[in-house]
Amino acid sequence: MGEQAPQIDEDLCSGCGDCALVCPLDGIVIEGGKAHLLDDIPCDACGNCEAVCPTGAMGVAYEVVFDDEASDADQPVLDVVE
Repeated sequence: MGEQAPQIDEDLCSGCGDCALVCPLDGIVIEGGKAHLLDDIPCDACGNCEAVCPTGAMGVAYEVVFDDEASDADQPVLDVVE
């Protein structure tokens, strides 16, 4: 997984599997009752896993923003959250 990959808080993860079901690349599996990222699957930063996680265990280090001043304002830009 690249630097865009979500971080998983195992203390919050309930192992429900919702994140694995919505990952378009099948990059998340449930093992030992917790979500885990597969290292050989590159994350495309879709954010689906974070959106469906009922406990807030999935977190991404970016947010999608739109730059109204950019010429391609319709195109989202990944912005790293500090």
